Amino acid sequence: YVFEDPDFEGVLMAGAWVRDDEAVFHYVSLVKSVVLRLEARLVRCFYHHDKGTFPLYDVITRFFDDKESFVRISVRNISLAIYALADERLLEYVVKDCDDENHYFRLLTSHLVALFESSVMCMWYPISHPIH
Repeated sequence: YVFEDPDFEGVLMAGAWVRDDEAVFHYVSLVKSVVLRLEARLVRCFYHHDKGTFPLYDVITRFFDDKESFVRISVRNISLAIYALADERLLEYVVKDCDDENHYFRLLTSHLVALFESSVMCMWYPISHPIH
């Protein structure tokens, strides 16, 4: 498998330095294609049980609040696909350090709350302050 090649993981990890909008789009598309094809037995190619690291997950979740909706939606789909693999050690990794303010779940929750609050304000403001 190409997934088992260490150079392939290096290509995927290059996304940590991607900043250009179009490059982010293509990078997230590539990772989504890979993750949606992952099987439980191939997780070992990306999740390093011995080191307790999952660089692919760490890199992709950095884009959770990207300005492009496609990227945000793809990151959530990738995350859900990873959780669906149901590898016990992998899931333990995903939830470890949940108390850290920079943990993906905390950041995502804060982002979603802010979106909700801004949408409520958009709906409420015109009603409470009619334009004359």
